Amino acid sequence: AKGMGANVIVCEVDPFKALDATMENFRVMSMDEAAKIGDIFVTASTSETQGLTYFEALAAGLPVLCRRDPCVEDVVENGINGWQYETAEDFAECLAAFCGDGALRERMARAARESSEKFSAEAFGAAAARLYASVEEAAMPAVAGEA
Repeated sequence: AKGMGANVIVCEVDPFKALDATMENFRVMSMDEAAKIGDIFVTASTSETQGLTYFEALAAGLPVLCRRDPCVEDVVENGINGWQYETAEDFAECLAAFCGDGALRERMARAARESSEKFSAEAFGAAAARLYASVEEAAMPAVAGEA
């Protein structure tokens, strides 16, 4: 991305990796800070077990460009709120499409914000309440002779 003229910001919690990025002339800052000025969230992580950074990016209106991963299959929708890439060529094509089309950037930013709503605390609470209610409705009747 830097070779395409992008202003790359590194969000890294490991202080040694953050220092390495600084020494390579990258700006290093927290996700909260970067989300305020970024246009797209790019990651090459191969171990995103919870995807919290993806949710944060989407909520900030940042489309996500990430490696294909079954863990985020229902989070990052190709061409809608971001892309999942498999090869370096896929990555470059997606990034070039995003950088070269202002209308696409705006559309994906809106979709990112909208798609993040299904992962909000409110949505989680509502889903948990529905699950609890369904379990309560389907409760097994007491059997005679059991306490």
